[in-house]
Parts: sequence; C-alpha cells; structure tokens
Amino acid sequence: MSILKDINFDILANICFRLSNNAIRNWHLGIVLEEPALLNHIIGQYRITEFGCNVGVSKIHIAKAKFYTLHRKGEKQIDKYGADLAVTISSKNLSFSKTAFFQFKKSKKLKVIIEKKQIDEAQKFPAVYDRSFVFVVDEVYKCIKIELLNNITKLVTGSTATFDCNEWKSQTEWLNLWLKCEIGEKSVFGSTSSIEVILKDLTREEPKAIIPDKLDNFPNYLPAKEWMVFEID
Repeated sequence: MSILKDINFDILANICFRLSNNAIRNWHLGIVLEEPALLNHIIGQYRITEFGCNVGVSKIHIAKAKFYTLHRKGEKQIDKYGADLAVTISSKNLSFSKTAFFQFKKSKKLKVIIEKKQIDEAQKFPAVYDRSFVFVVDEVYKCIKIELLNNITKLVTGSTATFDCNEWKSQTEWLNLWLKCEIGEKSVFGSTSSIEVILKDLTREEPKAIIPDKLDNFPNYLPAKEWMVFEID
C-alpha cells in the first residue's frame, strides 16, 4: 500500500532533490570522480542536514534520518556487499516499511558500465536483489538515473556490459513510483524476518544470528555497506 495519501510528496522529493544535487556538485568538484567518493558525498549531505521536518498532508508527520554502518564480518575486514547503500522509509503510525538497495555507478554522457560481479553479489540474497537498483550519476550532465537491477541482469552476458541510461528513471520519478509501491518489493510491516530487522541486527557488533540460512555459505557477505533510515512519526 502506498503512503502518498498521508505524505506530502513534493516536500519529500524537494528535500531529496536538493541534498542529492548538493552531493553531486561537491563530488564533481573533486579531482577523481569515482563511485566511493560519490557515496561519501551523498551520505555526508544527509548526515549534516537537520531533517526533522513535517512531511504530512492533513496530519503532522515528522521525518528524521538515522545512519548505520553494518558490522564488518570478514577477517582483516574483507567483506563482499550486495549494495553500496540501503535506504529505508519506515513509519509505525502508517504501518509502512520499505527498503531499496543502491549500487552507485558513474556514467559519461549517459553511458554506464555494469559489472556482472556486482550483480552476482546482489543475487546471493533474494531479499536484497528484489529491492536492488542501479543509481547512476552522470559526470558530464550531472543528472541522476535509476534502474531496477533485475531489468538489466539478463543483458549482462560477459564480465561487463555498457548501457545507455537516458531512458532510465530520474530520481523524482523513481521516488514517486517507489513510494506508490509500483516498483521494488515492500516489506511486511512488523515481520520479525523482514529485511529491515536483518539490517538492524547487522548494526550490532555481535548479531543475534537471525541471518537467513541462504547466507550461511557466504560468511563475509553484507547486504550493504551503509544503511540510511528515514523514520516518519
């Protein structure tokens, strides 16, 4: 079920648009335009911003951002990740919870290279893969394009594949469809085995071992590097 009837989408979209564009501008000022730096700039923008704003329509609903680094599991801190960043929107009052996983990529004139190994990492855990998107920032046009990972998986037949992402969704278009639950898997609110519960457990130094059996063969696997949670009260 969508939460857009209770949430002022324009306010939420404008905040995300402004923060993402600030991050892209700062990233573009750097000497080396690489994906890890882009991720750091985006997280940094949301970290330094006092979110705490009313995004409600007829009632007050305050949105606040929280940030978590998932506890590293591998020896010598060598881990494999299903995504760069997990983003959750959750509301107890609206009985809503949904998470997206983003792999950050840079493009040049809307041509982006996707590596098969990154798809393989996401596919290890279906709960991650079903919610995974490629988040592309173009280093020339400074725009954002987003595509569901599953839509391009079969097209990556070699170690890499190049895509024209011009027709992929803009950030605002993607956010609208995602909040309407027209794209991306929605969690069952309150479920003790939801992806959000698993992510929360992985923020502990000593997880409670609720990781699904599917991950037993991947001891150094984490769903994402960082987790950003927007709680709407």
